[in-house]
Amino acid sequence: MEKFKIYLYSGIVIIVIVIAIYIWGKKDGQKVNTNILPNQTDWGKSLTQEESDTIARLADEVRADTDGWKISVFGIGAGHDESIYQELSGVSERILVGVANQFATRYKTSLVETLSGEWFSWQSFEFQGYVTGIIDRLKKNKVQ
Repeated sequence: MEKFKIYLYSGIVIIVIVIAIYIWGKKDGQKVNTNILPNQTDWGKSLTQEESDTIARLADEVRADTDGWKISVFGIGAGHDESIYQELSGVSERILVGVANQFATRYKTSLVETLSGEWFSWQSFEFQGYVTGIIDRLKKNKVQ
């Protein structure tokens, strides 16, 4: 009788774990791919050639800048190129999301994750503000 209780309790625990994993997996499986241009205002229109070129150029520039080690202490050394992030922080939401999409498509990684994983702490506070603003805008537009 004692062995029966052990088997019964073990079976119940296993069933609860399997159900919990199933529910958790089903919940994760329902996540929508948010790396697309939202269908708000005129965002659904086709991109102009100029927008497409800007998106491709900025995605490539960010990738080149974040690829490898960039060390600069108080402006001494080969740090990140501030002009890229300054330009990226000033573009429209449409182009910013387009850059994130292009980055994810070409490099198989998220722009938000890439920028979050970079070390900008020795750069100027203004520069850090550009990067933080870009990440915040991307998250606001549901780009992960």
